[in-house]
Amino acid sequence: MYVYYNESDNSIPAASVHYQDLVRQIMYPVFSLTAGTAATIIWYRLYIIPGAAHCSPNTLQPNGPFPQTNLQVLLNWVEKGVEPTTLNATCLAGTEKGKNS
Repeated sequence: MYVYYNESDNSIPAASVHYQDLVRQIMYPVFSLTAGTAATIIWYRLYIIPGAAHCSPNTLQPNGPFPQTNLQVLLNWVEKGVEPTTLNATCLAGTEKGKNS
């Protein structure tokens, strides 16, 4: 499972990092922070999308990239064992439109 949080999301409070830590604490209560985190990221990843708004790029930062292939990334991880380290993002507007980062 992976979760991505849009850093400038005005609909969802910035609780995703805290939530991931709570998951770690509940699933691995006797592990150290380092060991619990290592065990958690095997199956739970959190990605923070800089400047993105709720489910979309931020209109105040039109050149900001936004992930477009989330489902494919998840399918590749689950079905092919390709662990995601980053999310590929595409600029959808502005002077960088169409460029990946």
